[in-house]
Amino acid sequence: KYLLSLSFRRDGSSVFGRNNKWGTFPSVAAGWSFSEEPFIKDNLGWLSFGKFRASWGRSGKMFESPYLAYGLMGPGDYSHLGNPTLKPVYGGGLYNEDLSWEETDQYDFGLDVDLFEYRLGVVLDYYYRYTDKLLYRVPLPGDYNGFGMQWANAAALSNEGLELLIKYEIFRRPDLYWKISVNGARNWNRIEKSYNGKDLAFGITGKPLNRIYGYKTNGYVQKQEDLPLYFTTQGESYYLYPLAGSYTSFYRPGDYHYVDVNSDSYIFNDQVFLGSTLPIISGGIVNEFRWKNFDLNFSMHYSIGRHMVNQLPSISLVFSTNPTEKFYKHPVFVDINKTTFWQQEGDHSDYARVRIGSEGEVLDRQVEKVNYLKLKTLTVGYNLPKSLISKWGMEQLRVFVSGENLLTFSNYSGVDPEAVSIVSGVDYGTNYPLARKFTLGLTVKF
Repeated sequence: KYLLSLSFRRDGSSVFGRNNKWGTFPSVAAGWSFSEEPFIKDNLGWLSFGKFRASWGRSGKMFESPYLAYGLMGPGDYSHLGNPTLKPVYGGGLYNEDLSWEETDQYDFGLDVDLFEYRLGVVLDYYYRYTDKLLYRVPLPGDYNGFGMQWANAAALSNEGLELLIKYEIFRRPDLYWKISVNGARNWNRIEKSYNGKDLAFGITGKPLNRIYGYKTNGYVQKQEDLPLYFTTQGESYYLYPLAGSYTSFYRPGDYHYVDVNSDSYIFNDQVFLGSTLPIISGGIVNEFRWKNFDLNFSMHYSIGRHMVNQLPSISLVFSTNPTEKFYKHPVFVDINKTTFWQQEGDHSDYARVRIGSEGEVLDRQVEKVNYLKLKTLTVGYNLPKSLISKWGMEQLRVFVSGENLLTFSNYSGVDPEAVSIVSGVDYGTNYPLARKFTLGLTVKF
């Protein structure tokens, strides 16, 4: 009826910094099966099982490379007076006597309920995870004894989410059984703090991770006068230009009309938030069906409200003179027969004017809010009658056929939304779509 679990762990390690040799990791969990209480049993006959759960625990993440706290060294490129030398290893950093593992505190609260003789079940969970002392290579001022970086416990992140599972047995007769389970989950995260109170390379302090940043556009430059005119201190006029160029390398008719967000006359530090790569909700649907000797099982996966950047068409159409970029010039997944480029004033084409260069920038026009539903697995089986197989000394003989990644229903213009990284949210076409697989099998029990 009442459950309690306690644990305490303390780890000492030589890979920690000299001033921080120990880590402490406790946990506690408690549960209350309220359906076992007499006042519940006597008054709520339709409640088959009910339980509240709560837990808290702290865990530590080990270093990916040992002895980061001591500064990693390797063979140098040069010798001194005929003697070998050492240099800082790439990915290492200056020694840090206070370095320790990351620490994560996680809180969980849950509810398990089964109703109507376990026919209907509901599982609800809420979790909050706070990761402190996040390992991060912080830059050092100048060149500190050959080191430009130092590993430090430099930031804190939070993750929280809701998870819901509902399962229901529609039929549960000996010759007919059908059970359906539906689950959904939602996650939020945020960078809570940094070692210096400023933004880090992987995100903005106080804002979520998994954010897509890119440039805002306002169609195409139809004529030169569409662009704002700027002036130098000497009074010389010039148009909006990219950072890599000069005043004479400005945007022209047929280029994307970039929005100069900070009004500094060039397009570089003008990226804005264009969407989150995390879905609003994601989950699955599982069906188990049996009728006499036949069985059918299939599972589906869904995702709603996830933002993605489909850059596959644009990088497939790039004209490049760089031999290392040849792989960009093969429009494998793009039908170029109906693709249009800007040619003259008034055109509303698919792409800007044809030009030598790369289409590597993330643009607002490439961002899509994607929903998809996938038939992940499907299995159909048949058990031969026991009256027949018992003559052969068998307990079970089942033939089945199954498939994976069979169908995808999506509004995504790319190839496979599930193959797009949830970290970056950008589809460069480097990940192949998930393979479709078929299996024919036989299960025999004696």
